Amino acid sequence: MGDDGLPITLQIVLGSLVVHIEEMLDEADPNARNFDERTIRSLIEGEELQEWLDGLRKQAFLPVKRK
Repeated sequence: MGDDGLPITLQIVLGSLVVHIEEMLDEADPNARNFDERTIRSLIEGEELQEWLDGLRKQAFLPVKRK
């Protein structure tokens, strides 16, 4: 567990997401954007992150996704 109670693996995934999102938003190269988008999607689809998000959704801590 990390200092904030989250497993270190989940902290790494969340930190990686932030870095790739920042790169995607800052990068002018369309190829880099495609790479970052694929990486972000793969991190988001990870089982541990999805379980954590499901728990937050059940507690109504996350906004409802727009369709």
